[in-house]
Amino acid sequence: MKCISLSPPYGTLIALLLKGVETRGWSTQHRGPLAIHQTAAPGPKGTTEAALWELCSRAPFGAALQARGYGSVAQLPRGKIVAVVDLVECRATGGGRVGGPKYADWVHGLSATERAFGDYTPGRYGWLLSDVVALAEPIPARGMPGLWDVPHAVEAQIDAQLARPRCPRCGVQHDVSYRTNGDKVWCTKADLWFQVWFRPEGTQLLACDAPPGWPKLTPEDA
Repeated sequence: MKCISLSPPYGTLIALLLKGVETRGWSTQHRGPLAIHQTAAPGPKGTTEAALWELCSRAPFGAALQARGYGSVAQLPRGKIVAVVDLVECRATGGGRVGGPKYADWVHGLSATERAFGDYTPGRYGWLLSDVVALAEPIPARGMPGLWDVPHAVEAQIDAQLARPRCPRCGVQHDVSYRTNGDKVWCTKADLWFQVWFRPEGTQLLACDAPPGWPKLTPEDA
């Protein structure tokens, strides 16, 4: 699996479905699954922690992050893979020829917030992302420049979180991408709870009784 490293908070914005286009100074022929890694560093070389705090406090970053429960930069996952997306297309932002339009038509069609979360300077490229799946437990990894290959052990951990595990009694598959390690899922068909454990070798399930006071929810309600 290929991966790209982004400075905070851009990886988190993608994982939260708040940013659907990643802007780069270069294009790529890669299409398909792409892991999103958020760097431990606050930004490009020379960026300070204070600058990151300032970025995350100003509009529209601050309001967007706070609405999703990120009240502080300290809560952002750093040095971790936070999501997996599907890279479907790369489009030039415009300004490719003298006398041409400053921006490509597709850029004008983006929301003001989407444009604020990227750098659409003429001569750059927008990487269009779809099918974003945030990892319930971001996975530590060392980032690299450009597109890089996810180590096999880390990819196994990603696969475990992306898996749709089957109920140990009836076999019905459940989406657990929103769960964290040790969470419980209610299976309406089998009338039991099972516990989700993410391990490098795969998702492990364990049938268990409902915790005291927990309502019986369908996967859609959870």
